[in-house]
Amino acid sequence: MKNLKFLLVKNVHICEEFQYLPNGLRLLEWPGFPFSWPSKYCPQKLVALNMGRSNRIRMETIFKQGIQFKILKLINLKECNSIIEFPELCAPNLETLNLSFCKKLVMVHESVGFLDKLWKWDLAFCDSLQNLPNNLRLKSLKEFNLSGCFKLEKFPNIHPEMKRLKNLDLSLSGIRGLPSSIGYLTALESLDIQNCKQLRQILRLPQFIKRVEASNCPSLDAQSSSRLLNQIGEIICEGERSYIFVDPPSLLSRYLFLDDTDKRTFKIRGDFFCLDDTDNRSFRVPGTEIPRWLDSKHQNIGNSISFRVGRKFPNVFAVYFAFGQVLELSLSPGFGFWVYLSINGFEKVWINSISLRRYASDTVWIFSRSHLKLQKLLNESNPSDYNHVEVTYEWDNNNGSFELRRWGFNVECICCPQKSSISSSMALTLVDNDSDSNLNLPLKKRRKY
Repeated sequence: MKNLKFLLVKNVHICEEFQYLPNGLRLLEWPGFPFSWPSKYCPQKLVALNMGRSNRIRMETIFKQGIQFKILKLINLKECNSIIEFPELCAPNLETLNLSFCKKLVMVHESVGFLDKLWKWDLAFCDSLQNLPNNLRLKSLKEFNLSGCFKLEKFPNIHPEMKRLKNLDLSLSGIRGLPSSIGYLTALESLDIQNCKQLRQILRLPQFIKRVEASNCPSLDAQSSSRLLNQIGEIICEGERSYIFVDPPSLLSRYLFLDDTDKRTFKIRGDFFCLDDTDNRSFRVPGTEIPRWLDSKHQNIGNSISFRVGRKFPNVFAVYFAFGQVLELSLSPGFGFWVYLSINGFEKVWINSISLRRYASDTVWIFSRSHLKLQKLLNESNPSDYNHVEVTYEWDNNNGSFELRRWGFNVECICCPQKSSISSSMALTLVDNDSDSNLNLPLKKRRKY
C-alpha cells in the first residue's frame, strides 16, 4: 500500500511483528504501538506522529541524525517509557511536542530549544528529566509545561526573541531558581510554581503577568518573597490603570452559546466577571507577610467588610487573604473559597474564587478585577454621592476548614480623609459592619444585564 497517506490503529491486537510502513504516510496514529520501529521506514513526509504509550520504540531509529522533517507539525509520544534521551531534531515547522509522562526521559537535545514554530511543549511528570537545552529561543512558544519534573533543578536561559510564551507551569518541579532572563517573557500571563520545594530565589517577574501560583514553596528566601509582594503591588496598581476592557454587553454573544447549567452559573456568579476572566489578576505567595501597600490600621474578624465610594469606583481595588493551616475533611484535593461584592444592598455578585488545597499553610492570596467592570456594577446599582460597598466570602464548610489570619483590601474609599502621599493613597481601609448602622441597607433585587 505504497500510496497510503493516513494510518490510524486503535484497540487492535496484532500478533505478528510489524515490519513495514509506507514512506508516504502523512498521519501515523497508533497509540500503544507494540513493536519495534520498522527499520526501513523513514517518516520524512509525516505531518503528525501520534504514538503515545508505545514502549518499544527508540528515538534514534525514528529521528535519524541528519534527516530533515520539513512538514512535521505534531509529535505525541506521551507515556512512552522507552525514551531516555530525545535526540537532535530538525523539524522547522513543528508546532506541538508532547513528551508528558515519559518516566525514563533524562535529557532533551539542544536543537529542540531552537524550533521557531513550536507553540506547545508538554513535559509534565517526566520524573527522571534532568537536562533541558541550556538556551531557549522558541519564538512561537505559548504553552510550556514542566509540572511534576521532580529531578529538574535548572531552568534554561531565555533568549530576548522569546516573547510569546503565555503560560509556564513549573509546579511540583525541582527547580531551584528562575534566571533573570525570564524578564524577556513579556507576554507571560500565568506562572505556576506551587509546591516547588527546592525553589530558593525569584529575581523579578515579567511586568504584565496576571497570575502567579507560588504557594507551598518552603525554601523561598524572605528577600524573594518580599520582592515578589512589592512587584505584585506595582502590577496591580499600574495595571489597573492601563487595562483596556471591552464593554460588558458585548459578552451577550458568549452567553447565547452556554448550556443550561452554565447559564445558571452565569446568573448566580455575576455576569461578566464569570464569563470574561481576562482582567483577573490573581497571586498566591508563601508566607504571612502583608506588604506595606496593603497594610491597615482597621481590621474585621467577620466574613464581610464594607466601605463607601463616590460615583466613580476607585481605579485600584485589590483584595487579600492571609491563610494559615488548611485542613481537609474529605478525600478531595481541595475545597472552594468564593468572594462576592454587593453595592447599595443589591444582590451580591461573584468576583473571584480559589481552591484551598489540603494541608497547605501560610499563603497570601491577592487579586484584583478591572475597575471598569466594577464601575459598570456601580452604575447598575442606583448610585449616589455615597455608595455602600460590601465584600464577603464563603467556603465549602462541608469539605474542609482553614485558619484565616487576616483579610482586607486596598481601595481609595471616602470612609476617611485621603492623604497626599503615594503610600497612604494605597492604604487598606477596613470598616467593621457593626460600627456604622447607616451602612446596613436593605437587600434589593439586582437587575440583570
